[in-house]
Amino acid sequence: MLRESSTCEQEEISIEQNSISSTNDDLKELCLLLDEERFKMHQLAEQWKNFGTSAIHKLETQIVDYQEKMNDLEQRQILLVEENESLKSLVDQLSINNTESTQKKSQQNISTQTYFEKQECMIDDPLQQQISLQNMFDAIKTAEVYESIGNITGNDASEKIVLKEFCNLIWKYLEERSKPKSSCLL
Repeated sequence: MLRESSTCEQEEISIEQNSISSTNDDLKELCLLLDEERFKMHQLAEQWKNFGTSAIHKLETQIVDYQEKMNDLEQRQILLVEENESLKSLVDQLSINNTESTQKKSQQNISTQTYFEKQECMIDDPLQQQISLQNMFDAIKTAEVYESIGNITGNDASEKIVLKEFCNLIWKYLEERSKPKSSCLL
């Protein structure tokens, strides 16, 4: 009986050992599986960390690029505003000069016409009247040229002076030519 009980005990111990061994094998497999999962998760975490780092670097680079582009565009806009202001000022000046020039021309044309109309009233000779009319047209053209000299662009003031003197000579010539000629010889 002792033997039987010892055999039973041995069987129970053997069953328990087998059960423990089986449990140990299961635990080993579970540990290996968990270790593999931990390793995979570690690799995945590293990949996400690298992705995050590269994404942040790329975004920082893009932000710097966009800031530089914005600064460049702001500088261009400032230059365009300054150019627009300069052009507006130039257009205003040209408009004022054009208005003044037109007013001067019309005043000069009126005074020239008045002068020649007075001269025509005093002239009886048809040839002299024709010369007087031609003088009037020449005088108006000369006045227009004289007024346009101020609008000539360029830095050479001597050319403008020469043109003005030439216009003055033409005026004197036209005045002399418009005076009635005396029929008596001296």
